[in-house]
Amino acid sequence: MNNHKDVVFEWIPYDQFDEIEEIDNDGLTVYYAIWKNGPLCYVGWNFDRYTRDSSKMVGLKYLYNSLNSVDSLINEVKKYSTYDMYGISQNPDTNNYILVLVWTRINKNKIEYAEDWW
Repeated sequence: MNNHKDVVFEWIPYDQFDEIEEIDNDGLTVYYAIWKNGPLCYVGWNFDRYTRDSSKMVGLKYLYNSLNSVDSLINEVKKYSTYDMYGISQNPDTNNYILVLVWTRINKNKIEYAEDWW
C-alpha cells in the first residue's frame, strides 16, 4: 500500500460485527451492521499511514449457498467496484460468505441492480 488511493480488501471476522439488522428494500433483503474495528484508511499530513475507522456502519450482503463454489464467490465480488467493498466475511453458523460493503442509501440500489444484472 503505497498510495492513499490503494484499495484495502480484507478478511473480516464475523465477530467484528455488532447490531446486525435486516432491512427490507423493496423485496430485497439487505443488512447493515457496525464494524467494531472498522476499515483501514489513510491519515496524516501526506496520507502517509493507515489507521482504523472504528465503529463504522457497513452494508452486508449474504451470499446464500456460497459454499457451492469459489467461482460463485469470485463472480459475486466482481459485481461491485472495489471502492464500494471493504472485504468478505463468513457467518460461522451457516458458513455462508458475506460481502462487506460501504454503507450508503445508494448502495442498497447497487445491490439490487447487481442482482438483476447478473
